[in-house]
Amino acid sequence: TTNHDMHHICSLLLRLFIPLSLASIAHADNKNAHLATIPLTIFDQQFIAEVAASDASRTQGLSDRTSLPVDHAMLFAYAQPNQMTFWMVKMQFPLDIVWLDSDKVVLGVTPNAEACIGSTRCTPNAAFSDQNRCQPGLAQSQCPLLSSPSGTQYVLELAAGTAEKLHITQGTPIKFDLKEK
Repeated sequence: TTNHDMHHICSLLLRLFIPLSLASIAHADNKNAHLATIPLTIFDQQFIAEVAASDASRTQGLSDRTSLPVDHAMLFAYAQPNQMTFWMVKMQFPLDIVWLDSDKVVLGVTPNAEACIGSTRCTPNAAFSDQNRCQPGLAQSQCPLLSSPSGTQYVLELAAGTAEKLHITQGTPIKFDLKEK
Protein backbone atom coordinates (compact mmCIF):
# COMPACT_ATOMS: atom_id res chain seq x y z
CA THR A 1 0.00 0.00 0.00
CA THR A 2 1.07 3.51 -0.72
CA ASN A 3 1.12 6.43 1.69
CA HIS A 4 -1.95 7.79 -0.08
CA ASP A 5 -3.85 4.52 0.48
CA MET A 6 -2.79 4.42 4.12
CA HIS A 7 -3.92 8.04 4.59
CA HIS A 8 -7.28 7.17 3.02
CA ILE A 9 -7.75 4.14 5.31
CA CYS A 10 -6.84 6.17 8.40
CA SER A 11 -9.20 8.94 7.37
CA LEU A 12 -12.08 6.46 6.98
CA LEU A 13 -11.36 4.84 10.34
CA LEU A 14 -11.29 8.23 12.06
CA ARG A 15 -14.61 9.22 10.48
CA LEU A 16 -16.14 6.05 11.89
CA PHE A 17 -14.37 6.04 15.26
CA ILE A 18 -14.85 9.66 16.37
CA PRO A 19 -18.67 9.72 16.15
CA LEU A 20 -18.89 6.37 17.96
CA SER A 21 -16.51 7.60 20.67
CA LEU A 22 -18.46 10.82 21.13
CA ALA A 23 -21.73 8.89 21.38
CA SER A 24 -20.17 6.65 24.04
CA ILE A 25 -18.96 9.64 26.02
CA ALA A 26 -22.36 11.32 25.79
CA HIS A 27 -24.11 8.26 27.25
CA ALA A 28 -21.43 7.20 29.74
CA ASP A 29 -22.97 9.45 32.39
CA ASN A 30 -26.50 8.15 31.78
CA LYS A 31 -27.23 4.51 32.58
CA ASN A 32 -30.90 5.16 31.75
CA ALA A 33 -30.07 6.55 28.28
CA HIS A 34 -32.64 4.22 26.72
CA LEU A 35 -35.60 5.74 28.58
CA ALA A 36 -38.46 7.35 26.71
CA THR A 37 -38.73 11.11 27.07
CA ILE A 38 -41.92 13.14 27.13
CA PRO A 39 -42.70 16.84 27.33
CA LEU A 40 -43.84 17.95 30.76
CA THR A 41 -45.25 21.37 31.68
CA ILE A 42 -45.40 23.14 35.02
CA PHE A 43 -47.29 26.40 34.67
CA ASP A 44 -45.68 27.76 31.47
CA GLN A 45 -42.29 26.08 31.99
CA GLN A 46 -41.45 23.21 29.61
CA PHE A 47 -39.30 20.25 30.68
CA ILE A 48 -37.98 17.15 28.94
CA ALA A 49 -38.83 14.30 31.28
CA GLU A 50 -37.25 10.86 31.17
CA VAL A 51 -39.83 8.28 32.22
CA ALA A 52 -38.78 5.57 34.67
CA ALA A 53 -41.63 3.07 34.57
CA SER A 54 -39.89 -0.28 35.12
CA ASP A 55 -38.46 -1.57 38.41
CA ALA A 56 -34.93 -1.41 36.99
CA SER A 57 -35.22 2.15 35.68
CA ARG A 58 -36.87 3.35 38.89
CA THR A 59 -34.12 1.73 40.96
CA GLN A 60 -31.40 3.39 38.84
CA GLY A 61 -33.17 6.75 38.59
CA LEU A 62 -30.65 9.59 38.41
CA SER A 63 -28.06 7.72 40.50
CA ASP A 64 -24.47 7.98 39.33
CA ARG A 65 -25.15 11.01 37.12
CA THR A 66 -23.19 14.18 37.70
CA SER A 67 -25.95 16.70 36.95
CA LEU A 68 -29.48 17.33 35.71
CA PRO A 69 -30.03 20.19 33.25
CA VAL A 70 -32.51 22.76 34.59
CA ASP A 71 -34.94 22.04 31.73
CA HIS A 72 -34.89 18.27 32.32
CA ALA A 73 -36.63 16.03 34.84
CA MET A 74 -37.13 12.40 35.71
CA LEU A 75 -40.68 11.11 36.12
CA PHE A 76 -41.20 7.90 38.07
CA ALA A 77 -44.49 6.31 37.03
CA TYR A 78 -46.25 3.62 39.06
CA ALA A 79 -49.27 1.48 38.18
CA GLN A 80 -51.18 2.29 41.38
CA PRO A 81 -51.16 5.11 43.94
CA ASN A 82 -49.30 4.26 47.14
CA GLN A 83 -46.93 5.72 49.69
CA MET A 84 -43.44 5.81 48.14
CA THR A 85 -40.07 5.87 49.86
CA PHE A 86 -37.05 7.30 48.07
CA TRP A 87 -33.47 7.87 49.11
CA MET A 88 -30.66 9.85 47.54
CA VAL A 89 -27.98 7.17 47.64
CA LYS A 90 -25.35 7.39 44.85
CA MET A 91 -26.64 10.86 43.95
CA GLN A 92 -24.05 13.50 43.18
CA PHE A 93 -26.33 16.55 43.31
CA PRO A 94 -29.41 17.66 45.26
CA LEU A 95 -32.93 17.49 43.81
CA ASP A 96 -36.44 18.76 44.38
CA ILE A 97 -38.80 15.79 44.69
CA VAL A 98 -42.41 16.46 43.72
CA TRP A 99 -45.03 13.91 44.78
CA LEU A 100 -48.07 13.65 42.44
CA ASP A 101 -51.41 11.87 42.69
CA SER A 102 -53.11 9.89 39.90
CA ASP A 103 -54.59 13.14 38.51
CA LYS A 104 -51.07 14.62 38.17
CA VAL A 105 -51.69 17.14 40.94
CA VAL A 106 -48.95 17.90 43.48
CA LEU A 107 -49.52 16.26 46.87
CA GLY A 108 -46.30 17.62 48.35
CA VAL A 109 -42.74 18.76 47.64
CA THR A 110 -39.45 17.73 49.23
CA PRO A 111 -37.19 20.64 48.28
CA ASN A 112 -33.41 20.40 48.03
CA ALA A 113 -33.15 16.72 48.95
CA GLU A 114 -29.45 16.34 49.68
CA ALA A 115 -27.28 14.01 47.65
CA CYS A 116 -25.88 11.11 49.63
CA ILE A 117 -22.89 9.40 48.04
CA GLY A 118 -20.48 7.52 50.21
CA SER A 119 -18.91 10.02 52.59
CA THR A 120 -19.83 13.12 50.57
CA ARG A 121 -22.84 15.41 50.95
CA CYS A 122 -23.71 17.97 48.28
CA THR A 123 -25.99 20.93 48.92
CA PRO A 124 -27.00 23.90 46.79
CA ASN A 125 -24.41 26.68 46.74
CA ALA A 126 -26.21 29.83 47.84
CA ALA A 127 -23.82 32.08 45.92
CA PHE A 128 -24.22 30.19 42.64
CA SER A 129 -27.68 28.67 42.34
CA ASP A 130 -26.66 26.44 39.42
CA GLN A 131 -23.65 24.95 41.20
CA ASN A 132 -23.27 22.69 44.21
CA ARG A 133 -20.71 22.45 46.97
CA CYS A 134 -19.72 19.09 48.39
CA GLN A 135 -18.37 18.38 51.83
CA PRO A 136 -17.86 15.41 54.14
CA GLY A 137 -21.28 14.03 54.89
CA LEU A 138 -23.34 10.95 55.46
CA ALA A 139 -22.24 7.38 54.88
CA GLN A 140 -24.47 5.47 52.48
CA SER A 141 -26.09 3.57 55.35
CA GLN A 142 -27.04 6.92 56.92
CA CYS A 143 -28.80 8.35 53.85
CA PRO A 144 -32.24 9.56 54.98
CA LEU A 145 -35.41 7.97 53.64
CA LEU A 146 -37.83 10.39 51.96
CA SER A 147 -41.49 9.37 52.20
CA SER A 148 -44.28 10.58 49.96
CA PRO A 149 -47.78 11.44 51.04
CA SER A 150 -50.15 8.47 50.67
CA GLY A 151 -51.86 8.32 47.28
CA THR A 152 -48.69 9.10 45.30
CA GLN A 153 -48.66 7.62 41.78
CA TYR A 154 -45.98 9.76 40.12
CA VAL A 155 -42.75 11.16 41.48
CA LEU A 156 -41.03 14.01 39.65
CA GLU A 157 -37.38 14.85 40.25
CA LEU A 158 -36.22 18.33 39.27
CA ALA A 159 -32.98 20.27 39.67
CA ALA A 160 -32.73 21.63 43.22
CA GLY A 161 -34.36 25.02 43.58
CA THR A 162 -36.82 24.54 40.72
CA ALA A 163 -39.85 24.01 42.97
CA GLU A 164 -39.20 27.26 44.82
CA LYS A 165 -38.41 29.18 41.63
CA LEU A 166 -41.66 28.06 39.97
CA HIS A 167 -43.72 28.21 43.19
CA ILE A 168 -44.69 24.52 42.97
CA THR A 169 -46.88 23.72 45.97
CA GLN A 170 -49.60 21.29 47.00
CA GLY A 171 -52.39 21.51 44.42
CA THR A 172 -50.19 22.56 41.47
CA PRO A 173 -51.24 20.65 38.32
CA ILE A 174 -48.46 19.07 36.26
CA LYS A 175 -49.15 18.40 32.57
CA PHE A 176 -47.79 15.35 30.78
CA ASP A 177 -49.02 12.45 28.68
CA LEU A 178 -47.36 9.08 29.18
CA LYS A 179 -48.66 7.87 25.80
CA GLU A 180 -46.26 10.25 23.98
CA LYS A 181 -42.84 8.91 23.08
